[in-house]
Amino acid sequence: MYSTLAQTNQLIARCECEAVLFDRLCHVAVRYGELRLAWVGRAEAESGYIKPLARCSASPEFARYLDGLTVHTSETRAEGQGPRGEAWREGHPVFIQDFREDPRMVPWRGSGEAILWGSCAALPLRRGGAVSAVLLLYDTQPWAFSHKVRDLLERMVVDIEFALDRFDLVAEKERAAAELRIAALAFEASGAMLVTDAQGRILRTNEAARVSCGYAQQELIGQELALLLASDRALPAVAELFAHVREHG
Repeated sequence: MYSTLAQTNQLIARCECEAVLFDRLCHVAVRYGELRLAWVGRAEAESGYIKPLARCSASPEFARYLDGLTVHTSETRAEGQGPRGEAWREGHPVFIQDFREDPRMVPWRGSGEAILWGSCAALPLRRGGAVSAVLLLYDTQPWAFSHKVRDLLERMVVDIEFALDRFDLVAEKERAAAELRIAALAFEASGAMLVTDAQGRILRTNEAARVSCGYAQQELIGQELALLLASDRALPAVAELFAHVREHG
């Protein structure tokens, strides 16, 4: 598991989106963590069913298990009684150390799940402070998740959540930069443009606005728009335009 943690830190540094991160995370858990199955799921907003976003398995048999698995977030439904639903609802890691003995797995005893698996970990992944997905790890051996392994997994989750928040931060910066570029292009346009604060004081103008209003740049900045439009120098067409904007937005 130390190798898994190291590999996770490396892939986090290289990934630029959630989909790639989740896909590589599952492969790292199986390849380096020597687990039998790893998948990341997210609850559908309307149905409440947790559906896989990414997966990796050590054999076709384990892949078929996931294809037939039904998981729900509600504690009132049988499909929500296992570690997956609990981790999503409660927002804390859930470990099943022995599928055959753990009473939480009683609803799945007849499904063959207790025969196939020995232990399981369900780790909620937060994004922006709220549970956004759940990472599921399975092994065929009971008690695969010792205290040391559990500590390592929880450290890994912190790193993953940091990466998810970083994706949002980068996206927000890109949106802000795009808005600034659009604003800059708009101010180069031929139409008159003025930006005011909540009190109606002019903060910024473009050349077309200065020509239309008949004022120099230094005369416009800081002026109250209402007083400017009431002056004798205001062009009637400009005054009518701003009257329309104030009334209709």
